[in-house]
Amino acid sequence: MRIMGSSSSMAIIFLLTLLELCGLLQSAPLAPALYVFGDSLFDSGNNNLLPTAAKANYRPYGVNFVHGVTGRFTNNRTAADVIGIIYISCIPLFISITLYGGVCVGIYVMFLFGKCLSLGEQILLFQKKIIELRSTTYLRRSIALRKYLSKSIFLFCVGSNDLINYYINSQTIPFFKNTRPSPQTFAQLLVDTLVHHFQVLPSPINNILQTLYYLGARKMVMFEVGPIGCMPSLAKTYKHTGKCVEEANQLVLEFNKRLSSKLKYLTSTLHGSSFVLGRVNALVYDAIINPSKYSKFLVPIIP
Repeated sequence: MRIMGSSSSMAIIFLLTLLELCGLLQSAPLAPALYVFGDSLFDSGNNNLLPTAAKANYRPYGVNFVHGVTGRFTNNRTAADVIGIIYISCIPLFISITLYGGVCVGIYVMFLFGKCLSLGEQILLFQKKIIELRSTTYLRRSIALRKYLSKSIFLFCVGSNDLINYYINSQTIPFFKNTRPSPQTFAQLLVDTLVHHFQVLPSPINNILQTLYYLGARKMVMFEVGPIGCMPSLAKTYKHTGKCVEEANQLVLEFNKRLSSKLKYLTSTLHGSSFVLGRVNALVYDAIINPSKYSKFLVPIIP
């Protein structure tokens, strides 16, 4: 689960990072849609519809947001909002943005705060969206739908909740009942589990096994996990020196390093696909350690 300050910092960094991307998109063919998957950094209020204790429907959440309290885990826009604004400004024609992001989302299914949408469950919602698209006149033909999905962009931000709740804050780790794996082993397990959502499966048995690539996704952007050791919820709980719990940040680096190599592997093995790594970890960490460098981007929180 994210806290307000972390989400706000990530939104600022996403804005800075994507301004350059905006220039690139203007010279590229227009994408017909943007699909967003992830955790509370991308949650626009889906948690309001779930029986979960992880809520953001009260102040100070939303104190700087034009719509007030909406269920966003930030005082203003989420990272997904910022991405959407930039995306629309770069690609203004016939754009469609669909957000599946939710609070306490993980690569694994989580019940720590009540009902949470795992990445697999978000993909099932996307599959239902495809059924809806098939009912439209424009995308009724299979070739038109395949072209539409292959040109759409899919954004992902997931992994931090797994690292926090299953490794840092817990002694119970999936598939490791009696032993505690090394940070490297757990990071590799997470990445391996994550990529199963994208790889082709020869004979899908049920809906859950229909991966994103199988469903038609081709252009994927996966953002790194940020420096979770700098989150107040961890920094105030564990003994450390400096501003952050660097042991937790090191675990994140192990995950991000393996994620980078896996995305390269997927791009080389899944025909026609493109997996891009959003390198935001170092930028967010620098903003936390050296905040004065980014002071002009800060918005004062209204009391």
